[in-house]
Amino acid sequence: MFRQFQDYNGSQTVRVNSANMGIANCSAQMATRDRITASNQPGYKREQYLLGPGSLTLASWSPEILDYDVEVKSPTVLVVNQNYDSSWRLSRGQGELFSYNGLLALRLPAGAQRVELRYRSYRFLLGLIVSAMTSLLALALVRYERMRSQNTRSVDARFKPVE
Repeated sequence: MFRQFQDYNGSQTVRVNSANMGIANCSAQMATRDRITASNQPGYKREQYLLGPGSLTLASWSPEILDYDVEVKSPTVLVVNQNYDSSWRLSRGQGELFSYNGLLALRLPAGAQRVELRYRSYRFLLGLIVSAMTSLLALALVRYERMRSQNTRSVDARFKPVE
């Protein structure tokens, strides 16, 4: 099962990654703004937890898709132990995503349901589209220059001065 680990001296990265765990403080920039509590730190509640009573089961996990089976008798909040990013979307189930003290969270209505959270970075998709269009434009320019060069050579061959 995936969990995050606080690597205090930077010497455990390979061991932790080989064990299918993440490093909560993987860069100096992240370490200064992290609100994540690693599994080897005080106050660790799990990688996902409910703020109120109910049951929560991780159905599947990947870096960009999180599936949970949830059953709660009254409205509550599901908290995921990772930094909030506005690119996360609720793709299945009912609720509202928000930032809970900087962590990814989902307001849940009462009842049983499966919720699926998906990470969809629209900036990445925009960059992909711009890159594809730029590549197509570059290809068109190369073809245009080749055709122009061939036409110039054929015109030069027809009007070669007589010696």
